[in-house]
Amino acid sequence: VIDRKIQDVLFQTPELAQQFEQIFQELFRKGHWQGQFVQPGQNGRSMVVQSSIRLLKDEEGNLLGLVLVNRNITDFVEVEKLARESQHMLQVVFDSIPEWIGWVDQNRLLMGCNRRMSQALGVPDPELLT
Repeated sequence: VIDRKIQDVLFQTPELAQQFEQIFQELFRKGHWQGQFVQPGQNGRSMVVQSSIRLLKDEEGNLLGLVLVNRNITDFVEVEKLARESQHMLQVVFDSIPEWIGWVDQNRLLMGCNRRMSQALGVPDPELLT
């Protein structure tokens, strides 16, 4: 990407160009921007990018350039999604069991329970116990 114009590298679709326009508006207003965006990858598969951008200025406040740090977090986002789905599936299984089921940590603090146990305790949602 060295010696290529930034718009040729970043603005590969009209949607992405619009998203970056909003990012750069905030960047020039605040002097920095941090967040996530989806960018087309080289293999045609989109990637989730965590980005941090900061303006570089001299002592008089004149713009010298910017520092941009991007990190591909696609795999992390996908694993996080799978973990949430797995946790949901486990909760569905536990909720289908008619007995009380609860789990505690090494300090004996209740970390979660099935719906039957939460109802017996007078709490409508097991999530409210944690």
